[in-house]
Amino acid sequence: MDLSNCKILIVDDEANNIRVLADCFKDEVKLSYATNGKKALELAKSIQPDLILLDIMMPEMDGYQVCQQLKLDDLTKAIPVVFATAMNQMEDEQKGLDLGAIDYITKPYRLSIIKRRVFNHLQLKMVRDQFQRSNQENQELVHILCHDLCNPLFAIDMMIELLGSVPEKKAIELRSKMKDASRNGLAIIEMVRELKVLDEKKNSLVLKKVNLAQAIDKSISMLSHRFEEKDVKLLADVDSDLDVKAEEVSLVNSVLNNILTNALKFSYKNSKVIIKAKKVDSKVLLTIQDFGMGIPKNIQKDLFNLAKLTSRLGTDRERGTGFGMPSIKKFIVAYGANIDIWSQDEYEFPDDHGTTLKICFQSE
Repeated sequence: MDLSNCKILIVDDEANNIRVLADCFKDEVKLSYATNGKKALELAKSIQPDLILLDIMMPEMDGYQVCQQLKLDDLTKAIPVVFATAMNQMEDEQKGLDLGAIDYITKPYRLSIIKRRVFNHLQLKMVRDQFQRSNQENQELVHILCHDLCNPLFAIDMMIELLGSVPEKKAIELRSKMKDASRNGLAIIEMVRELKVLDEKKNSLVLKKVNLAQAIDKSISMLSHRFEEKDVKLLADVDSDLDVKAEEVSLVNSVLNNILTNALKFSYKNSKVIIKAKKVDSKVLLTIQDFGMGIPKNIQKDLFNLAKLTSRLGTDRERGTGFGMPSIKKFIVAYGANIDIWSQDEYEFPDDHGTTLKICFQSE
């Protein structure tokens, strides 16, 4: 297992001790150093090391206190800590392990043993990280299946209810739309299968020319009844000749549908959602604006972070999974596009609140 990209932070107030440990790992991993507890905590947050080798006897803040602070902070609590110290009493080791350290190494150092133990811990961390990434990817795929399939299924269900009460001409139109929705649902399932293969093989989506107006029309067709139920107007102003580089099934179902259902979720009754698109140089800029409750600043920074899923109740107490925005970002990046969100929370801006989402596509 290649450990060359792993980062170790060595914390000791004695320069010679740092030098001895650094010589043990040099050229095999990336090393950083701190000679006091305060600096160690700062570096742990900024560089996010894969392991910290931590001395105990230091002035002002000892190693026990550093470890305790690390484990109390969400940014650093998962970083493995190995105490490397001259304190060799059993109660010292017990205290260190009780504080959350994964190992306790005492002087005099046997460098070959330290190296092997530290590398074992690094390998275990890499396996855990890979398992966590795989688990998140699987949860994301389940979200896509469960969440994105709801829209065509809801559309089919609504049209089935209407079939018996509309003229034959309208019924023919509804049956055609039901067939489109059914095919769309099957396309979502196939897309998820492809995504699973892509994740495993580390390949990329096959991007093609997609007419943006047609993609938006498909999304609106599936979601219009939900906007009507909540009395939210959905207004679209998109030129018919705008083509973008994307993958159509994911663009309609995992990007546009997610964005529009989010906009609906956080909009109030009798408000509106506005969709606009225009050519900007060699790009196509899509803007989706709502006038709903807005997004608090403390949530905005983690909207696309799969490791910090954010989920809030909508204006009608609608629930979400938190996977929507990270999923959107994943596809946008795969298209070679950019996404940006501007939002003002209703509590901070009671007279001017809402969210504007912008996607800058590659033009085709």
